Amino acid sequence: MKKLLLISAFTLGLAGCGDPIDDASEIATEYCEAIKRTNFDDAKELAVGYVVDANERWFDKDNRKYRKVFGDQRCSIKNVDASEDEKSFKVYFSPSLKSEGSFVEIEYSEDKGEYTVTSDMFAVYQFF
Repeated sequence: MKKLLLISAFTLGLAGCGDPIDDASEIATEYCEAIKRTNFDDAKELAVGYVVDANERWFDKDNRKYRKVFGDQRCSIKNVDASEDEKSFKVYFSPSLKSEGSFVEIEYSEDKGEYTVTSDMFAVYQFF
């Protein structure tokens, strides 16, 4: 019985320690989906304010073009580049018909104890 309790405690301890690359990928996907749906409030919970503000200004200025660009944006992860200490990441999204090379940069904030999107680049072909 003692062994079972020890194994259970060890398993619970491991569950609290997520893989940094998986954590960054999850944040990137959630951020991409929020930006795509124009849910800027959710995006602000995942990113520094000025990054989301830029997307929100673009939407306010020309929401038709914004929706055209992000309507085809894929939020599935293609690749993740991690720094040596796994505190910063560049997360690339799978290309679509209108976009290629889209990515977000994510950094770990010691103050907050969480990962935060610090920049985004949603590259699009100029078909419109």
